Amino acid sequence: MSLALMASVDGNSIGVPSICDAYDQGIWGAMNWAKTPIRSTDFSVRSGGDAQKEDPTEYKPGELVYIHVRSLKQSAKPRGFMLYAKDSSGNKVGAWELPADSESKFHTPPGACNEQAVMHNSATEKNYHNVFPFRTPAPGTGSITFECLLKLGPANTGYFIWPNAKDLKMAEATVPHRSQWFKGAKGNTCTATCAGVGGSCDAAKLQEASSAPKLDEAIKRDYACKQPLLKTKSCTSPAESTDGSCSYATGCGTKTTCDSRSGRLRRLCPCSGVNQAMVETLDDVDSPVKVNVDEDTWSETIFEQSAEEPKQAMGAAKCESFAASESACENAGCYFEAEEGLNLCTKFKNPLGGSN
Repeated sequence: MSLALMASVDGNSIGVPSICDAYDQGIWGAMNWAKTPIRSTDFSVRSGGDAQKEDPTEYKPGELVYIHVRSLKQSAKPRGFMLYAKDSSGNKVGAWELPADSESKFHTPPGACNEQAVMHNSATEKNYHNVFPFRTPAPGTGSITFECLLKLGPANTGYFIWPNAKDLKMAEATVPHRSQWFKGAKGNTCTATCAGVGGSCDAAKLQEASSAPKLDEAIKRDYACKQPLLKTKSCTSPAESTDGSCSYATGCGTKTTCDSRSGRLRRLCPCSGVNQAMVETLDDVDSPVKVNVDEDTWSETIFEQSAEEPKQAMGAAKCESFAASESACENAGCYFEAEEGLNLCTKFKNPLGGSN
């Protein structure tokens, strides 16, 4: 049998289960070497990435929240993985919006999980710190619980873990999320995109999103971009490219306007005065806002990654070799974290790029 989280004897290493329940003994009962999972605080599932006391305890319906799954034990990286949210009746709720990435170690498979659970897509070791964007369910769902099961160790051996002393719960806030940023279709201006949801483009907010931290903070409750965010010379940014990468422009100032357009990019647009009823008619929250555009008026721009991004070029393995020293890590163009007893030197900075 494969080493993956096997839901039954037909389980496999890409995590397409016939059982989708972290507490169903059919997962580990099919393996004669496996014992019943144990709870361990060496592994955690949390709703925040900073100090634990700052973790959100409530969600606004319709927003993106970020669920952090960590291994706090040296050399204990999970291989098998199952994570989902359920309501008080035991129904799986919400949606996982994993940014498109051919190198991702996770997916949301069909089968018993019905694309409502995050699972491994290979038998490789995962990162110590993995972060998953989760679109919270509709108003009236109530409190939700995140259940997680991890498999550690090589094939036909190892052990199963339920992280935390108890499962993570989040209460529903009384006020739902109101989207402020919208993704336009290719060729659309932000003026047209915002008009498509009954609002108007906020040029000041558009121009403020001129760095990776500023763009991330602005859009994180509405969209999850593939990490890292990329610097560009195109003043049509912030925008999303065809491969799912998101870009921000520096030095553009007022050159970044609501009326800029690109035939290659989907602009990310801040909209004010939005008609919520029109938003709810979108196919899904991540759908581009589509309006009619005259293709002859498209002004194509080049989506460029700046050569000034050494942190993006550094290989994950090389970054990890500098974990002993904060200065050596940062001098190598990597990101350093001292996190709950572990020193991590990583290629990407969270929330969306997991620590290696």
